[in-house]
Amino acid sequence: MTGLVTAITQLSGDEKPPAAPSSKVVGAPEDPIDAELWSRIPAEVRATCRRSTDDEEGSVAAYNCTHRRIVNLQYNLFPSGADLDGGYAAVKERYGIDGSGGTCDEGDYEGEYLDAGSLLCFVGDDGVAAIVWSDPNVDILSFAWRDDGKLPELYDAWKTGVGPER
Repeated sequence: MTGLVTAITQLSGDEKPPAAPSSKVVGAPEDPIDAELWSRIPAEVRATCRRSTDDEEGSVAAYNCTHRRIVNLQYNLFPSGADLDGGYAAVKERYGIDGSGGTCDEGDYEGEYLDAGSLLCFVGDDGVAAIVWSDPNVDILSFAWRDDGKLPELYDAWKTGVGPER
């Protein structure tokens, strides 16, 4: 495994030495509200997560994480479904999404997430590709974004399952 990591690092031009494999198990936070959100973050990205300093207004806990170095993620826990709906509406208004796109990977799209949630897909005025989704079953509003504006590639990564676990 180490040889493969070294080969990939050398081929990618990444000058940094590969990180040593971690044997430390990341535990759940002690605060019960943080722990509730933590338990919903997919296990595959938890090791990359840090407490957010720019959480959505009205949320009670938030974590920023990464997926495969290029996809940034944020998970926000809201105290109720009504607060979650308000947070989603604020994001939609902030980015001016009208939902005129046909599919998520085309952009300016609004649709359903799973059975009851909402989904926004867009490239912002700043060139950042973003997907925002709400899951009312767990009162979580999540974001995935790429700074390079590649929405189809972000959508492909998002479909691998970076949403909150139920």
